[in-house]
Amino acid sequence: MCPMQANISNILVKRMVNRTLATVMAAALTVSLIGMPADADAAKKMKLSKKSVTVTKGKSVKVTIKNVKAKKVKKLTVTSGKKKVATVKKSGKTAFKVTGKSKGNATVTAKVTVKGKKKATKLKLKVKVKDTKPVAPQKSQTPATPVPGQSAAPGQSSAPGQSVEPDQSAVPDQSAKPDQSAEPGQSAEPGQSAEPGQSAEPGQSATPDVKEPVVNVVLQEDTINAESQTAAEVTVSAGEVTAVDWSVKDTGVASIQKKADDAKKATVIGVAAGETKVIAAVKVTVEGKVFEVTKEADLRVVKKGEMIVKAEIESAPSEMAIGETAGIAVSVTSNNGAVEAGDIKSVTWTVEGTAATVETDGLEAVITAKELGEVTISVKVEVKSGEQTVYDIAEFTLAVIPATYVIGKDIELGENWEAIFLTDLAKQIKVKRTDKVEVYFSSKDGGDVKLALSPWKELDGKTAQNLQEQAPLKAEETADGKAVFTVNEGFFRGIYSEINSIAATCTKATVVTIEKIVVTPTDEVAYSVQVPAGVEIGTPAEILAEVDEGYTLEWQTSDAAVATVTGDNTKATVTGIKAGEVTITLVVKAADGKEVAKKEIKLGVTEAFKGKDIPIDLATVEKLGNGTLDQKKESGKVTSITVANEDQGLSVALPSKLALGDKIKVTVKGSFSSDATGFRLYTTPGKNVTGGSTNNGQGMLGNQVKEGAFTCELELEASSDCANLCFRVPIAGGSTPVDGLTISEITINYL
Repeated sequence: MCPMQANISNILVKRMVNRTLATVMAAALTVSLIGMPADADAAKKMKLSKKSVTVTKGKSVKVTIKNVKAKKVKKLTVTSGKKKVATVKKSGKTAFKVTGKSKGNATVTAKVTVKGKKKATKLKLKVKVKDTKPVAPQKSQTPATPVPGQSAAPGQSSAPGQSVEPDQSAVPDQSAKPDQSAEPGQSAEPGQSAEPGQSAEPGQSATPDVKEPVVNVVLQEDTINAESQTAAEVTVSAGEVTAVDWSVKDTGVASIQKKADDAKKATVIGVAAGETKVIAAVKVTVEGKVFEVTKEADLRVVKKGEMIVKAEIESAPSEMAIGETAGIAVSVTSNNGAVEAGDIKSVTWTVEGTAATVETDGLEAVITAKELGEVTISVKVEVKSGEQTVYDIAEFTLAVIPATYVIGKDIELGENWEAIFLTDLAKQIKVKRTDKVEVYFSSKDGGDVKLALSPWKELDGKTAQNLQEQAPLKAEETADGKAVFTVNEGFFRGIYSEINSIAATCTKATVVTIEKIVVTPTDEVAYSVQVPAGVEIGTPAEILAEVDEGYTLEWQTSDAAVATVTGDNTKATVTGIKAGEVTITLVVKAADGKEVAKKEIKLGVTEAFKGKDIPIDLATVEKLGNGTLDQKKESGKVTSITVANEDQGLSVALPSKLALGDKIKVTVKGSFSSDATGFRLYTTPGKNVTGGSTNNGQGMLGNQVKEGAFTCELELEASSDCANLCFRVPIAGGSTPVDGLTISEITINYL
């Protein structure tokens, strides 16, 4: 066989072996997948093992990326939005470690690119770094040993007041050590257990009462010129530093010399323009326990003689409430003196996150808090220095918190509802129907408290009882000095409501102090709808709606033979075709056309009845309490009713239901006896005494009650969906019954 034939034969044999092997592997894979759901992994989205972490300054916590295997990850990049607060390092392809540097808040972003996909998945982690009370470190009793053979480079000048000690030598081998992401001696925060299979890091104390100290590397200046220097120092919260191994990650950018008389200090010397990290591997002894901790600090080196600019953001807030605005500005200085406005080439503001927006005008900016969350705001200032352009970046992290309104007002409570008004607040309270609204209060003498929030600015002849009945927000139950409110659908007419008053009642006489109101937005889409109680054949009826910006509304009918509906987003017209019942469906859709909410509205379609006087059959009138109701009949028909000592009132079913805002004219004819007490008249949702009119104080009261015949004409507006009319006791909250009243006629006219 010739060499070429032999080669071809070998290739064919290899192909046969590969095919056989592939067949066996496929069969094995098929067997292993029996009983597993298809695309089980694909159905799960990548996410972080934690959404947020709290870490003590100087300590670390590890976060893993779930629902993706390391072998499928093509690339992982991790960045910290505020390196001065927290740093982040990769730990393999599906994990990273966050280390606290200084007190504050930061956002860590992990970008994961999976093999076979071009677009990376972005995952965000909220980081809060808390401080610890520092303990003065004890001076090391072990002097640092200079390393021979590495003197300072010729021509390297010292910064003013920072001369290099003559016997100091550079530390050999300043290159970064392999896999520096695993920092020994840094334990996770309490309550943050390690992921399964992850062993404790070296240096972690096995003794619970010996805590690992907080270690930091502090640079006097984080930007220096080549051939100039800055001081570096290790600080610890407790214990004794016995040794520090100083190094820099990129020796082409900077070198480092440790102090011979103090292991905790070193001098960093710029070599060439670039960015690097100053690294300190620290040994600390605390109560006989040795910890090994490695810490880093970021350093930037610019060219020799090049101007170094320093940008600092003035009046940067750490927290803002939703809806608030704040002005900030950046100041620019340099090591060569003042920076003239004409030397500033550009100012670029950047916002990482959606919780706030920034409107900028050069060195000044206005922040507007938009939603709960956190943003990192940075500004890059470029300055002309001769023929070159130099720059600096300043940043800070802003937390957007719920809107909080401090009230600090007392409500003295007795037997009835009482109210206070909030029109003197510096900022008006405005809530969305999807907001979470909480009131914090204290009660002097205890008792069960009920609260209501209303847009009313004054009672104007009404009572606090009326206010709470018609309040858009109510809290029927409270606990531990806090009330969480629910929407009162009958009175929260739009998607927003002003709050100008608070009504309260308690099971015992007390003084309730309203301390503050907290308004927290939610992710729910807000929409509202106002519908008629019914539809008349041949008379189109309107349905009005509101919805959050960016959403649209669609309208559907369950039976076009009974009623049709045509909609123009927030307004729909229903036209009755024949008598019956129909369901109108409101569909809320997002900008991408996806349905996010749905509401069904049931409407009765009847013959036309509005504008006509409709008599009420007196035989249908029912008493609600313990009094007497006598009927007078002629030819089998009830012609009048007489009421005596009725402690609750009378209920009358309306011919057609009323919707919120509907109006009727009520005409009542009859007579009073000499000892008659009068009555109040209002609409109610059901056969009860719960008010459903905008004013429950109308009727025949006081000097209107005279012996003999009377005619009472009232116009009532429904403050909720109502199906009944109530003849109520004459005094709100009183014990005077309805007495000495004879009714001969009740007529309803729908306006």
